[in-house]
Amino acid sequence: MSDKYYSSEEILKRIEAQVRRFNRKLKLMKIAVLAGGPGEEEKVSLESGTCVFEALKDDGLDVELVSIGEDISSVLRKKWDRFDVVFNVMHGRYGEDGAVQGMFDLIGKPIVGTKILGSAASFDKSFSKLLFALLVIPTPKWLYVPYLEGVHSEVVVENWSGPAVVKPLQSGSSIGITFIPDASELTRELPALVKKHRGVIVEEPIEGRELTCAVIDSFNPIALPIVEIIPQNEAFFGYKSKYTKGETEYESPARITGGQFEKIAEYSLRFFRAAKLSSYARFDVILDFDGKLKFLECNTLPGLTKTSLVPMAAKAFGLDYLSLIKFLILDTFRIANYL
Repeated sequence: MSDKYYSSEEILKRIEAQVRRFNRKLKLMKIAVLAGGPGEEEKVSLESGTCVFEALKDDGLDVELVSIGEDISSVLRKKWDRFDVVFNVMHGRYGEDGAVQGMFDLIGKPIVGTKILGSAASFDKSFSKLLFALLVIPTPKWLYVPYLEGVHSEVVVENWSGPAVVKPLQSGSSIGITFIPDASELTRELPALVKKHRGVIVEEPIEGRELTCAVIDSFNPIALPIVEIIPQNEAFFGYKSKYTKGETEYESPARITGGQFEKIAEYSLRFFRAAKLSSYARFDVILDFDGKLKFLECNTLPGLTKTSLVPMAAKAFGLDYLSLIKFLILDTFRIANYL
C-alpha cells in the first residue's frame, strides 16, 4: 500500500502526540454528546452517541449524553452555555443536513464535524452528485427527479434503459433505497416513490466490491486504510446488513492494490477539501469487475459505534477508539481557533 497519502507511523505519532497535549485542556471541559433525533435513524444515532459518551466518561471526562426525540425543537430549549463543545452524532434530517450546525454556529458553540455548507451539500444526493461531476470524480449514471407540481416523473426517465436504484434525496443508513429491475417498472413505480420521498435520485446499479474510505483531520486531511464491506445475505450494504450482527463481513484493510488505494484516496481528499468538510467523513465506493471506481456518496456524519466503519478504519491505521474521539474534538477546537 502506498505511503503517498499516509505514512502510518509518522502521522500516527503526530496525532497521538497532539491528543496527549490536548488531554490537559480536555479534562477542564464539559462535553455534550448530541444523539437521537426524529425519524428512522434515531436508534442508530443513540448507539453511536452512547459509545462516544461511555468512552469519554470512562476516561474520567465531564460528559453528558443529550438525547433528542421526535420533538426536534427541544434542541433550542437546552441550556447549551454550560457546555464547552458539542459532539454531534444525530444522524439524518436536522442533525446531518446543516440545520443543527447552523444553530450552534449562531450561538458560538463549537460542534464536532462538518459545518453548514459541507453538511447540506453532502446530505442532499443531487448536490453531492453535482459535486462529483464538477470535481471529475467517477460516479454511476444518475438522474435527479424532483417532487414538483406539474412535473411528470415518468417523462424524466423516459430514456432510461435497464435496472435502476431509486434513492431518497435526503436519507442515510441506506433507508428507503428501492431496486427496480427494468425501465417499464421504473415508470410505474417512480411517481409514488417521488411523492413519498419528496424527490429522488435514480442511479445505475453497479456490481462489484463495496469499499469505504474514511478521511480525518481538517487541516491535513488523510485517507485512512480502505475497508471492504462483504454483505452475506443482501445484494448490497443495506440497513439490515449494517446493523444486524453476522449479516456482514469486513476486510480491514481491504485487499486492493496500492494504485487503487491511491486513486480512492485522491478522489476522497479532493471532495473533502472542495466541499469544505471538517474533522471526518466517509466515502462509499464500488470497485466494479472491470477495475473501475464509482463513488456513490459522501457521509459527513458516519456511525461511531466501536464496530462502525470509521473506527474500524482508524483501528487498521493504529488509532484506538478513544484517541479517535479525542482527536475529533481537538480538530473541532482548532477549526474554531480555540487552541
